[in-house]
Amino acid sequence: MESTQLRAYLEQIVTLETQYQTAKQAYLVCANKIAGLGQPSLLQEPQKPAEEGGGFFSGLLMGIIGLAVCAVIWLLLNGLRNYPGDNFLLELISIFLPLLGPLPMIAGLLWLFFWMITGFSASLEAKKQNKESKRNYELALQRYYSQRSQDETRLKAELAILPDLKRNSEMLRERAQKSRHLLDQYYSLNVIAPKYRSLICAATFLEYLENERCYKLTGPGGCYNMFEAELRQGIIIAQLTNISQQLGQIRANQERAADALESIQRTCSHLTEGIQNLNEKMDMALENQRVQTYYAEQTARDQRFLNDYVMMRDILWERSARSS
Repeated sequence: MESTQLRAYLEQIVTLETQYQTAKQAYLVCANKIAGLGQPSLLQEPQKPAEEGGGFFSGLLMGIIGLAVCAVIWLLLNGLRNYPGDNFLLELISIFLPLLGPLPMIAGLLWLFFWMITGFSASLEAKKQNKESKRNYELALQRYYSQRSQDETRLKAELAILPDLKRNSEMLRERAQKSRHLLDQYYSLNVIAPKYRSLICAATFLEYLENERCYKLTGPGGCYNMFEAELRQGIIIAQLTNISQQLGQIRANQERAADALESIQRTCSHLTEGIQNLNEKMDMALENQRVQTYYAEQTARDQRFLNDYVMMRDILWERSARSS
């Protein structure tokens, strides 16, 4: 293939690769966004807190039990007041009974008083906690109803536009498939070796030819050799991991490739602007128009590309027939 024809072929490849990548990326953006639409949020209604109680009565009960124990001890001690036996320890206790007698009741009353105070304090703390828990519950309940109302509004809005978004997504998917099919037809002419069938390679080869750094693909002075040499030196990039971060480096030495990548980003952003800003006010009619216009424009261009493909195919076949 002559240099002029090769340039024309590479221009077609770059354009088709750009169309395909644009439609593919726009479709992926739409499909990923649509997958999360029309789904209710997982909101859990707050549970009413159980009231804390029983502080005072629990303390009073403990006090009464203690007082009862002390009363039993007091009765036992009083029973030893006139002990007639010969047990030394019991006789000793009976001697000191006038002094020990009041102690159990005094201890019992102090125990009762202590637990009444403790219970009363616990009751006040429980009331305070109950009041705080109730206030927090009411606030949480208000937030829940507000969030549920907002979610219902969101859900209703998303379900209303979901059919249009799915239709647009399907159009972009179909558009990507058609561009890929036409691109594969061009590649099937075997002008470019399979290793170099990509947007970056085709755009870089085209730039070599336009700047007259090369005049053919193969051979010592061809695009393949220059591409591999510059790739080893780190002058150019063959694989993209992050377009936005690598675009500056690409533009420095691969301007054609950078132009194509910027076009992909720009057109993709234009086609998916509405769905990317879905939380804001979305003009569905404008979104539909953008996708439909793009689809129609690319479909019209497909016919021209198909005519050019047939012409290039016939030229290559004719040349192959002559050489054989």
